[in-house]
Amino acid sequence: MEIICLNCSHKQKFPLEVYDYLGYVCPSCHAYYAGSHPDYWVYRKTFEPLKTPQWPSLSEFILVGNNHPCIITKIQRKSSSGISNEYVGLTKEDKDVFFSDGEDYYCILASIPFNERRIDRNTLTYNQRKYVLEETIEQTVVYAEGFIFEDLEEKSLASSYIDQSSDDRFISEEIINGEKEYYLGTYWSRDQYLSLFDKYRSHKDLSGKLGTKLLMIFIPLIILPALVFFFYNKPHRIIQTIEFNETFSGPSINNSFVSTAFELKGNVNKTLKYEGFSIPNQSSIQLKMSLVNERTNEVINLRPILHQHNIPDQNKEGAYANAIDIDFCRVAPGKYHLIYETSGSSTDNSPLKLEERIKLMYGGLSYMPLIVTYIALIIGVLVVGAGIVSIDNLKKYSHENPPSSIKLISKSGFIIYYPAMFLLMFGLQYFNERKSCESRINIDNQVDHTGTGSSRTYFRRSLITGSHK
Repeated sequence: MEIICLNCSHKQKFPLEVYDYLGYVCPSCHAYYAGSHPDYWVYRKTFEPLKTPQWPSLSEFILVGNNHPCIITKIQRKSSSGISNEYVGLTKEDKDVFFSDGEDYYCILASIPFNERRIDRNTLTYNQRKYVLEETIEQTVVYAEGFIFEDLEEKSLASSYIDQSSDDRFISEEIINGEKEYYLGTYWSRDQYLSLFDKYRSHKDLSGKLGTKLLMIFIPLIILPALVFFFYNKPHRIIQTIEFNETFSGPSINNSFVSTAFELKGNVNKTLKYEGFSIPNQSSIQLKMSLVNERTNEVINLRPILHQHNIPDQNKEGAYANAIDIDFCRVAPGKYHLIYETSGSSTDNSPLKLEERIKLMYGGLSYMPLIVTYIALIIGVLVVGAGIVSIDNLKKYSHENPPSSIKLISKSGFIIYYPAMFLLMFGLQYFNERKSCESRINIDNQVDHTGTGSSRTYFRRSLITGSHK
């Protein structure tokens, strides 16, 4: 059976004969004609082109169980619940099979005799099963293709009755052109339902092929920024560790002590972290620490901190230590020493003893530029990938001969976006290396330096912080 559109002369072939239809909508120009034969067709309107996809094609045969219906009608309706699609399939044995899907459901239906159902208020009984009314909605046709069996310019009502014993079964009552029709339906999973249609299977297969091609090219492109970042920052990733102990003594509380010299190796400025335990034999000492470059005489001064002599129990010997943590901002390589200056107003004139256990870590890397770059890169990959495998974009490609991954990337604009990620990464790196920063010192009192406690800090007094730009 062949139908020729009176408007655009589009020829649509159907592999079987269709009777008793009330109109036809051309799948090419979307012109809607009312009438039971082309010789008596009357033009009614032209529908807007489809905005959301419909997977079945007119004249396509669908294999559903033992049935093999051909799609003769495609309708899209709009209601307060959203957009829904309906497709009418006709078998060679003149049996109807109906398909329907929406934003969150997929189902297949078959008509049931009007006189075999019974309705009592909100309950419908059919074949000894009870179905409860769930909702009633008013629908308007916004798009159609193929043979029409209703007046598309009229609104319709649809009521759904859900099976009390199974949520997968329902009965749909539709009032179209003033006549009631009943359909028994079963819900299907999305993939199971859509896989019935050739266009979806083809789309899924092609998107899988393109997805594999994109994955093969995206994996190296995603790894490359990290490799470049770590290679560029190799000097910063090398961490030098120096550990030594010092014991200073002086005749009074006011003193200045110089540590053993140490060398910071490398060829770039790096962060220097100081972690140590400090144990004085007197209380309430003002301690000022400085880092001195022995070649340039450059001095990094830190603000004074209050140093305590922490005795856990007056009846026991020993004392808790003070934990000192310092973050020196961008220190140049070279030979250095530390200066400890003590002062106070104590009337105790006994000799001062100060024990320092020092651990220095020179180096370290801020991963913020890389993290920000990867966030932007992954967003770009997801957007580009979704665009490439989108329904509209896949229409441009041949299923038998899909384009190469290089062609996909070049046409997507990612070839311009990708170099911008490197500019972003190195821009953040440049800013991070040149922004002003401070050297900071923190002190925690009453800490166990023996390793016998359950935690490093037993209790903490007020935190005293000093900084120097």
